[in-house]
Amino acid sequence: MLPKYIDLNFLIDVEVGGNLAVASRLHWPKNDASGPTISIGIDLGYLNPTSFNKIFGKILTAEQYTVLQKGIGIKGALAGKFVKANQSVVLTKQQIMDSFAIILDDFWNATKKRYSGIIVTGK
Repeated sequence: MLPKYIDLNFLIDVEVGGNLAVASRLHWPKNDASGPTISIGIDLGYLNPTSFNKIFGKILTAEQYTVLQKGIGIKGALAGKFVKANQSVVLTKQQIMDSFAIILDDFWNATKKRYSGIIVTGK
């Protein structure tokens, strides 16, 4: 479960253009540095088997897990092909929320680093 202070609607707007349906399916931002992405900000291209299992091990069905783990480490055009071939994988809203809750600290730290000049955290 996400902490109450997280503005989920804002994150959905920023990460998936306000469309939770985008987060429920594999998508690819069409650049060489990105891999198959699912949920809110989870790029499989940057995961290894350990991090993948930490995020998804208790969340996905066996079928979803088997398909998505094949996207680990894939980036660029190969990621685009992987996404196109695996559109049958659809996460529920609960799976999206649970996976995002697991990566929340890392996501926040990456966001602070990326936008360090404009984020005021009060700390």
